Amino acid sequence: MYLYRSLFAKCRRNVVFYPTKSDFNYSHIYIGNNVYIGPGASFISTISDIHISSNVSFGPNVTIRGGNHSHHLVGKLISDYKQEDKRQDDDAPVYIDEDVWVGTG
Repeated sequence: MYLYRSLFAKCRRNVVFYPTKSDFNYSHIYIGNNVYIGPGASFISTISDIHISSNVSFGPNVTIRGGNHSHHLVGKLISDYKQEDKRQDDDAPVYIDEDVWVGTG
């Protein structure tokens, strides 16, 4: 776990997570103090950021996805959307406030 901490965009004090039993897009995740992330977590975001405040606990198998695909062009198939079709709000950051408990799954 300690070797993986530096991969996060920011990782403060007293953070417990299971890197070999989870899937993280480290460079887009910011973590506060006193955070527990249970095994089987999947926090993925390739453009937007995921911000986890202090004193947060996640049960096992929690999934967070940052960003969204566009779907605003009427008559256009979702498979035909391109990156340039995205709106700024499609990749808004994800915020988990302080003192939150997110249960299993």
